[in-house]
Amino acid sequence: EIEIPRSTRLRDQERERVVLTNQQAIVLESAADRPRVAVSGGAGTGKTLLALLEARRQAEAGGRPLLLCFNHL
Repeated sequence: EIEIPRSTRLRDQERERVVLTNQQAIVLESAADRPRVAVSGGAGTGKTLLALLEARRQAEAGGRPLLLCFNHL
């Protein structure tokens, strides 16, 4: 029997849980064609999720993404 690493199982489970709205999917798809993207919106609209998904996509493609988040605390 082959043992699947825990990190792989967790990553697969995480991907199964992510469900994007149509608008989020459009933003994420358009981000793939641009070197930089600015996304604005209210709290809970999925901005950070989109940023993380795009950063992960770039990293998996061999890139070195830089994800910056700003907050007026």
